[in-house]
Amino acid sequence: MIKKYVWLVHLLCLGFLLVVYSADPALAQSADNWNIGLSTIGNGSAMGSLIGIAPWAHDGYDGGTGMYINPSYKVIILDYYKEYGPDWDGPSGFYGGDFEKTPIAAGESRTWSGFYLWAQNITPTTANRVAIYSPNDPYLPPPAGYMGHLVLDYVPESCNYTGSMDFWLDLTVRTDLSLPIPVVTDPLQGTRFHMTVFAPVPEPSSLAVLGMGIAPLAMFGFRKRRW
Repeated sequence: MIKKYVWLVHLLCLGFLLVVYSADPALAQSADNWNIGLSTIGNGSAMGSLIGIAPWAHDGYDGGTGMYINPSYKVIILDYYKEYGPDWDGPSGFYGGDFEKTPIAAGESRTWSGFYLWAQNITPTTANRVAIYSPNDPYLPPPAGYMGHLVLDYVPESCNYTGSMDFWLDLTVRTDLSLPIPVVTDPLQGTRFHMTVFAPVPEPSSLAVLGMGIAPLAMFGFRKRRW
């Protein structure tokens, strides 16, 4: 009689383990909501961008009219530019970033292209840097375990830049980068880059926990066939 219900006990244990696994933010993060900030720091910094995954977002275009950048301001800006097309049905222009609705699957990646960095009416100094960080938002937590790959696509010759063109980032912590900031009247002639975000693969220890729940069922099935 006891053996008759062993399978049910194991099934309940497996269900409990799955609930624990899905409830653990660190383990379920690959399907969670998160955001990353990209902005300039130092004297004259004014605008930055946000990217991430949010439940209220739409894949492609979230609405709005873009951002107006007053050409008379003395500022350093990092903004996200999108052109009207198949993946963006809003007007061409600069935006404060882009949120997607569909999560990045574990072990997969997603790329946000079209970041521009420039200064207008002000000369950048060595104190002006670019910060990649996780904003303090209770609804969109830091992307635990995620990695980022920032690649410079275009740097104006006026910058005389000889540094690295790509940077690997731990998106769990803040990183400050010394990127070339040109002084231009046309923002689309500024430094251009893209960011690829990589979602983590579940840790072996987490998979082992699931295996501990599945193994008894497999063993029971084997024993049952022998009875």
